[in-house]
Amino acid sequence: MKGRPPCRVCGSGDLEELEGFPGFRRVTSDCRPWPAGGRLAGCRPCGCLQKPQEEAWEADCRAIYADYELYPQGGGAEQAVFDPVSGQAAGRSERLLERVLEQLPVAATGRLLDVGCGNGAFLRAFHARSPGWRLVGTELGSRRRAEVLGVPGVEGFHVGLPEEAPGEFDVVVLIHVLEHLSEPVRTLGRLRAKLRPGGRVVVEVPDHRRNPFELLVADHASHFTAGTLGAVLGRAGLRPQTIAEGWVPRELTVLATDGGPAAAGGPAPSRPPDPTAAARAGLAWLGTVADHARETAAGVPSPLGVLGSSLAATWLAAELGDRVGLFVDEDPCRAGRTHMGRPIVAPAAAPRGTPVYVALPQPQAQAVHDRLRARFEGLRLVVPPRGA
Repeated sequence: MKGRPPCRVCGSGDLEELEGFPGFRRVTSDCRPWPAGGRLAGCRPCGCLQKPQEEAWEADCRAIYADYELYPQGGGAEQAVFDPVSGQAAGRSERLLERVLEQLPVAATGRLLDVGCGNGAFLRAFHARSPGWRLVGTELGSRRRAEVLGVPGVEGFHVGLPEEAPGEFDVVVLIHVLEHLSEPVRTLGRLRAKLRPGGRVVVEVPDHRRNPFELLVADHASHFTAGTLGAVLGRAGLRPQTIAEGWVPRELTVLATDGGPAAAGGPAPSRPPDPTAAARAGLAWLGTVADHARETAAGVPSPLGVLGSSLAATWLAAELGDRVGLFVDEDPCRAGRTHMGRPIVAPAAAPRGTPVYVALPQPQAQAVHDRLRARFEGLRLVVPPRGA
């Protein structure tokens, strides 16, 4: 590919570009529409899918982070996650922590570092379960300092590089952070040095194989699979113990320990499968979804609704423009607010007879369709085609 920037993970210059990607509209990780463009490539030697390291991508990130808002659709409240069958809702941090603690029993006391802690949602959830722990959050800016320091159990808020946070830790957490990093192996390696003996690292990232919408996030540097995520941790000298798919829907979770100095870099892995195959299939499906949604909108006299108000819903609304009149969201923190200048309503308040497009990948979209149709009579839901 032109420019031949090195791979973010292994440093190779052998990147294969997905030629159709620049034609797709994009979104930001804080759920704003973003213009089409950018580049997406897979590294043949290590398999990592990534946005190549170049000035255009860095400029996009600077512009996005200049006025970044955390969960703006919910007034700063952490995004809720829903069981697609039961509909049971929980905060993402609570859901993740419940599953992590099933695999990672913790002592009565200890010290935890939350890298990219945002407004402290995970720290708050952890303190509720383990009140004897001392907690530290890190961010690149000081905007949320007072909010994080107000969380019970938090003893410090570090502004700057996470590996520069003072002291050592029993647990280091990176929730939706690794996919943003320009040098994920280097950062993880430096955080490994912050672990106390027996310490653990918890990493949570999107899973683009189960959620192709994630490929369109402009400020995500890397897009992981279970295999490439495990390999990244291994290169940093960490030993993955658990790589879980779906503890949080459409996301990957890794629990890892310090593999020791000899593990850093790790043995040369075998050549991975085609790193672009899943992404090509995902992008093809996204194109089909856009066409299907436009056909749906053209077939009704009034603007349709879109289920959800996060990344996928934002992208689809940008694709359809004024053919979207509202968002329908089960999250009570979002219902009654607005997104992209349109109202967000609860399913019970959605206009009956107005099509509501389910902006989710299959098979989750069909499961949510069936559950909501059974609960809300007259709610007209449209699911995207299968294929992802």
